[in-house]
Amino acid sequence: MNRIRVAILMLAILGFAGAAVALITILQIGDDFGYPGSLAYRRYEVFNRSISLLLLLQGCSILAFALQFSAGLHRLGRLGLSLLLIAWPLMAVGVGAEFWLFSDLPYGEMNARSIAFSVFSLGSLLAGVGMLLLGADVIRSKALQRWLGIVLIGYLPFDIMLFIVGSSIFLAPSLASACVALAAIWPTTVSSSAGQKIVSQLWSS
Repeated sequence: MNRIRVAILMLAILGFAGAAVALITILQIGDDFGYPGSLAYRRYEVFNRSISLLLLLQGCSILAFALQFSAGLHRLGRLGLSLLLIAWPLMAVGVGAEFWLFSDLPYGEMNARSIAFSVFSLGSLLAGVGMLLLGADVIRSKALQRWLGIVLIGYLPFDIMLFIVGSSIFLAPSLASACVALAAIWPTTVSSSAGQKIVSQLWSS
């Protein structure tokens, strides 16, 4: 196993760990909103501070996927990957800035807090578009199993549905990064001859 493959595995495992802990945190603690100064807000603040760090870890799974499969994708998929590599850090920075640096600022005003939330929102938008492009290319190129392409394409409508019903805005990124990490950890999901060649080169010593 060469150094590239070891790096990919380490990144994917870190990303999966970040996704798993985030999912457990979302399901067990939740992100129920509370106004600043209340006990509910204190829990909300701790939750979002934790999520900002976990989003950074989840970004490792995107990087692992890019190192593993980008050579087998077309221009559309590589564009999607590029957007995802930008999206996860933006989401992490946006949430982190809001709740680590500007948590004492009020909501509903044009201030540093609202700018930080806008940064997160931009990252979330880029994640949706990037997943859509990457998923479409995965299905078209047949370099990976179709289920992964379907999962990636379903990210944006799933995220919108969660927003409409009032569920956690961090659920979709966490689930998606977990799936991407698993695809990077077990590259045997590659089905085409081109994809097999890429993976075999990475595995060779």
